[in-house]
Amino acid sequence: MLSVLSGTARQPFAQPPRPPVPGHAWHVVSERCEVRASKEEDSRVLCTLRRGDSLEVDQASSLPDESLRHDSSPRARLARKQSLGLKALRVLTPTPGWCSASQCCVGRARDVGHAWRYVVVCRDGAYVRRGLELASTHAFTLPKDAVFEVRERRVNEQGLARLRTDDGWISEDLNPLSGQRGPVAEPLPVAAPLTFRVVLRDGAVVRETVELSSAIVSVIPCGRTVEVTAKQYSDHPALHCVPRLRVEGPARGWISQRLNREPPRDLEVVELVGVSEPRSVAPPPPLPPPPAPRRPPRPALTGPEVDLAVGNESLCVVCLTDARNATFVHGETGHIACCLLCARALQARGDSCPVCRLPVDVVIQHFFA
Repeated sequence: MLSVLSGTARQPFAQPPRPPVPGHAWHVVSERCEVRASKEEDSRVLCTLRRGDSLEVDQASSLPDESLRHDSSPRARLARKQSLGLKALRVLTPTPGWCSASQCCVGRARDVGHAWRYVVVCRDGAYVRRGLELASTHAFTLPKDAVFEVRERRVNEQGLARLRTDDGWISEDLNPLSGQRGPVAEPLPVAAPLTFRVVLRDGAVVRETVELSSAIVSVIPCGRTVEVTAKQYSDHPALHCVPRLRVEGPARGWISQRLNREPPRDLEVVELVGVSEPRSVAPPPPLPPPPAPRRPPRPALTGPEVDLAVGNESLCVVCLTDARNATFVHGETGHIACCLLCARALQARGDSCPVCRLPVDVVIQHFFA
């Protein structure tokens, strides 16, 4: 994260703020962003915004971050792109005040609609490595609340979902077999509805969930426009996760942005034609203090401990956190014991089925009709 706010001004604005630069939209990327009465980090909190909320900023009156001026590192370059090299933002709406630029990001509305942007949510940041595998060279570490654009999503040989950026690869989640659990980066919420037009001649297939194996709801014909409110990559196929869009309206469900084929046959299904105005945010009251730190995550279970955990039929026997949604297939039988993330990791490590100890042929994600 960039350095904390600093400054001495505690008085209200002496002059009316200048208008923001046209075409730029600011959004909150941290879990919570406090708008304060001044640049001082201990000044009074006027309101608290949440991730995805939009805000109007007077960029001309905001405080620049001098530490980024001569820094040419990838981390500094991404920070300049995210917050235009600013340190503290002078907020106009929803409540006039100041907030940390490191908790927000900026972008032209159409560019934001095209991009697949993620935000680092892990307290320790996100390791950027040169290759898909974790054994590749570590390039640098992105701090918490840093925003980056994702070009594709794949599952590596260790069963971990990895995100490709212009600078390298980032894990989407911590490795559950390392004794840790939790997301490293999450997709940024769509701050304003996006309008897409179906351009594929055969139309866009709408399915119930983000996965391509879910039931078909309807088919939107070519030329029809749809409103999109969320973006998410599918979990399958593992080597080529498909970018999916959630559409609203009569045919509510998920459609693919591109066909599930290898280039150059991965034709566009829809194209972006418009971006709605960001949702307005009423000045909310300050949030209560953050909860006490959670207890350290439990280590991965092995050996006899797994046998004891199998008795709980709802939770994964490895992480004891997520629901069991994967099946270890061995021959003509299978056992439902883990979540998909842990099951992939166990298979990649060469482990046998945690229930019967038979060799695993394949791991599949199951759905209940």
